[in-house]
Amino acid sequence: MEAYQEHVIGPYQENGTRESIFSMFEPYQPYLTNNIFLHSGSDGRLMGVWYLSSSNWDQNYPNDTLTFIEADNPYHKGNVVLASNDKDEGRLFDWSLRGAFGVDYEEGRVELVHYDGTTYLGIFEIDESEDRAKLKIEYRKGSYPAGFSSKAVTYIERSNLGRRNDAFLLGVLESRY
Repeated sequence: MEAYQEHVIGPYQENGTRESIFSMFEPYQPYLTNNIFLHSGSDGRLMGVWYLSSSNWDQNYPNDTLTFIEADNPYHKGNVVLASNDKDEGRLFDWSLRGAFGVDYEEGRVELVHYDGTTYLGIFEIDESEDRAKLKIEYRKGSYPAGFSSKAVTYIERSNLGRRNDAFLLGVLESRY
């Protein structure tokens, strides 16, 4: 903890940029342990990492993981959305998302704004009736969907297992490795 404070948090506080510090540091998840990745305790909210559960993971849309972070810490305040595939390894593709989101929980609507300004409008439902919550979501450019169609995608909340092991146990990844 002392080394992390000295080499990551301290330099970030001094210059306000990530350039001179550990590349995995993000102001919206500043700590060594971040329960923002788990949906548990965020009932009814998008918060957490969601794994695609309705088909095998591959290298295209829909994204294998969809992450919603509602950050409120000394380094960042605001909503962050991240969507990528298991094999992206941090690279951005046409179907990736990295940006901000706005949400209307009463209407079940979400606006996703990619860092390049591309905006997607969507609808969602969260089902928390089973051990692991499920997120049904459909989004597109231009307008909100009037209702769910065959293009809707279902995600399941991340467990406390590693991503690949969890995906393997869900049956959406052929190997844990």
